[in-house]
Amino acid sequence: MSIKVFAYFDKKNLPKLLLALQGLNSYTAQTIGETEKPSKLDIKITDKEQVHSFLTGHSEGFFMHTNMGLYNVSLQDKTYSTVCFYPNESLKEDCILEILTAYVFADAEFGYAADEEEYEYRNRIKLDVSGSEVESWVGRNLSKYISGLYYFTLISNNQAELKSIEVNILKANAVDFFEVSGKSVIYKFYESPDLWKSQKAKIDQLCRLNKNIFSKDEIEDVALKSTTVMDFIMKTREWN
Repeated sequence: MSIKVFAYFDKKNLPKLLLALQGLNSYTAQTIGETEKPSKLDIKITDKEQVHSFLTGHSEGFFMHTNMGLYNVSLQDKTYSTVCFYPNESLKEDCILEILTAYVFADAEFGYAADEEEYEYRNRIKLDVSGSEVESWVGRNLSKYISGLYYFTLISNNQAELKSIEVNILKANAVDFFEVSGKSVIYKFYESPDLWKSQKAKIDQLCRLNKNIFSKDEIEDVALKSTTVMDFIMKTREWN
């Protein structure tokens, strides 16, 4: 089962992110580079002078490597930047919490840990049009809404206020939750990631309770009636 650990953050908080990911007990960022695979050109994350020089020339993003996986950092000036950890092996719950907590220390606004299949269920629409499969990723604009609720879900107090999220309702429906540094709450909605299918109806309903938590129901009903690829693209574009 492939679980990714993802978060949105403000680019100005990149130094906090780099520092937080160096202090983990596991999955600590060790090197920084411009390719997914480790390279002899990678720089040790502890070499502040070289890292500063590298970042100056890589304003759109980069990769950080560990022995256990890969951090992909995408930087944006006008919208939220993102960080995503892809592990080489299955992640244990304590490791997921450690990474998400590191994201909180970088003032992450929203994040999650989810199996790829669960993420696709919440945020991808697929349609067969005249024998050709077309797809669209939807609901991922944090400026508009929270993209969904997942196995582990991180919501900052700031986003909870901006999006009028009923925190007490989420806490009541989570199997556990963790308040971190007075900045965020990390919710755990089921005991293991493979339970998402049996719990999806419950989570669907939770998403529908707040207009600022994305649910693809409405747009999917419209999109799946598309008769051409262009029609599908036009119907889903505003929800990307």
